[in-house]
Amino acid sequence: MQSKRVSIFKAGKLSAVLIVMGVGFVSAFLMMSQIQDPIMQTVMNQKRGVYEALGDAFPGTGKSGYLAFYIYPHSVVGAYAANLSNATAYEYLDVTTGEMTKTTSYNNLFDFCVKYRLNVSDGYNASSATWMASWAYVKMACNFNWSADISTVTMTTVEIAHNAVYAWYNAYYRGPAGAGYQISKNEKFSWNTSGWVLR
Repeated sequence: MQSKRVSIFKAGKLSAVLIVMGVGFVSAFLMMSQIQDPIMQTVMNQKRGVYEALGDAFPGTGKSGYLAFYIYPHSVVGAYAANLSNATAYEYLDVTTGEMTKTTSYNNLFDFCVKYRLNVSDGYNASSATWMASWAYVKMACNFNWSADISTVTMTTVEIAHNAVYAWYNAYYRGPAGAGYQISKNEKFSWNTSGWVLR
């Protein structure tokens, strides 16, 4: 009787190849799982909170608040980056309600302007060492006797100056297409502004 022998060498060779392929696949899978596309992150500095009223005139030491409302001679945009004064305005109001001081003549073009300030806790972003004009805004509406009224609009804000404690801003509105406003003889108007700061 002749015995049959089965070569285990061939079977071992196939097993070895399969084991090497399996180890290679697992190694490649593990290696690929460690390679990732770089993730680009953009940091958006945003104050968490709600908008609250900016505050009354004469805000007090260390506080944010409204400083003045001006009917100002119609000017180019760049003029509002300066510290406007009562002396150069057609009319002004240093309190939050009441009659304005001085008068606006009916033959003069004018703009509306609100001056206010923000303190460090309301307007300064410590993480970027930047004063943030976008953390506050001012809206206004105006009721003219005869001209087209101004429905509520958000005024454009520009920084005047800042130091370690405050930043000062002018919020202005130069009218549709920046054309300014002009009243008719004997015409009167009333206005309303509201300022808000993110806290």
